[in-house]
Amino acid sequence: MEEGWGNPFITIVNRSDKSIEFIMGEHYPDTVFQFGHSISVGPNDQRDYTYYLSRTKLFKKYPIMQVFAIDTENTTLAIDTIRKYHLYERYELTKKQLEENNWIVVYPKE
Repeated sequence: MEEGWGNPFITIVNRSDKSIEFIMGEHYPDTVFQFGHSISVGPNDQRDYTYYLSRTKLFKKYPIMQVFAIDTENTTLAIDTIRKYHLYERYELTKKQLEENNWIVVYPKE
């Protein structure tokens, strides 16, 4: 089955005590934080992240998948403030890393 909208792309596990917004970074190798398609995952919870590109198509387009994680309390701040104070965590993941972790991304990084 080809992945895409409506099908899980990755599973995000939030092991923190805060709600976290996860944003797929679409401009690798540009690693500057910006808002885009995102999902919110509550404290000590997990959610499947669906995406418009399949895993196959994404990794044909980019060698690295990047995901940004930001505390939902900070999502109302100006983007320049978020960038200046680095109020996010960035993940750079290869297809091999994701396959080895069963397509699960854990926050905070282990």
